[in-house]
Amino acid sequence: MVGNKLKVGFIVRIFVCVKCVKLLEAKAVPGITNIAVVKGGGGQLKTINRPDRCALEQALVLKRQLDNVEVIVISFGPSYVREILEICLKMGADKAFHLESEDIQLDAYAVANELSKKIKRETFDLVLCGNTSVDWNGFQMAAILAHLLDVPQITGVIELEVLQSNNIVQASRKLKRGARQVVECNLPAVLAVEREIHTPRYISVHTRVKRFLDESLLEKVGVDCQAISSESLVELVDVGPKRPRTKKTIVPEQNLSFQDKMKFMKSGGVSSKKNNVLKGNVKEISRSVLDFLERENLLK
Repeated sequence: MVGNKLKVGFIVRIFVCVKCVKLLEAKAVPGITNIAVVKGGGGQLKTINRPDRCALEQALVLKRQLDNVEVIVISFGPSYVREILEICLKMGADKAFHLESEDIQLDAYAVANELSKKIKRETFDLVLCGNTSVDWNGFQMAAILAHLLDVPQITGVIELEVLQSNNIVQASRKLKRGARQVVECNLPAVLAVEREIHTPRYISVHTRVKRFLDESLLEKVGVDCQAISSESLVELVDVGPKRPRTKKTIVPEQNLSFQDKMKFMKSGGVSSKKNNVLKGNVKEISRSVLDFLERENLLK
């Protein structure tokens, strides 16, 4: 969807929050099989959180559709996160902020608090991030960011449109069982997008190597991790495995014999299969097919 064109001289600044997570594809190799793969601490492979990549793609789509749009990527993490931000710049982002910290695990509130401090110091109209992260699945970042920035939020976004004439963003939200909800809110706002919103673009290795990167576009911001830990309002109590989902079991009728019950279970609950095999020459089979289509009123 494309909204009205922006007024001359008016720039919409879109911040995209990206997170560096552990790579789940064990066979990927940095710089060869995946453009967004880097080596983290201990040689562990890291990549951009998939929903965050989709959020970046949405921002780049808005940049292509509209006039005077600036896409800024921001991320929190150790030194290797810089490589992830360089990839985002080569994908089409205009600027990047790296909140460099030690390689430690912090909760969503602590990270969102640092991101919001930097975003507040900059002018912004829209903040995009993934609806969740593939490592913790917390669904907290967008809500905390919106609270700290004191702006409205929309979660579960699968489609959005920016209406510049009245400074409004319209979004379609994903609900349960395929339902959709269309909502509007004033800008500035925080939007958490689902991965269905866009498929992230792929940049070939040749393009990644040859594309020139202006180092001035990537700004490093130092943070004090000890001060961050003391400010956190979230305490991790426990981490448990995912609740298993039991498969539907087939229960045979009680009046069946033991042999019939075993046949019933082996067949997956199907007592008998009905097969209609057409026999005869080509003319006879064709006639049978036409008779069937006529009986079912499939011929018009």
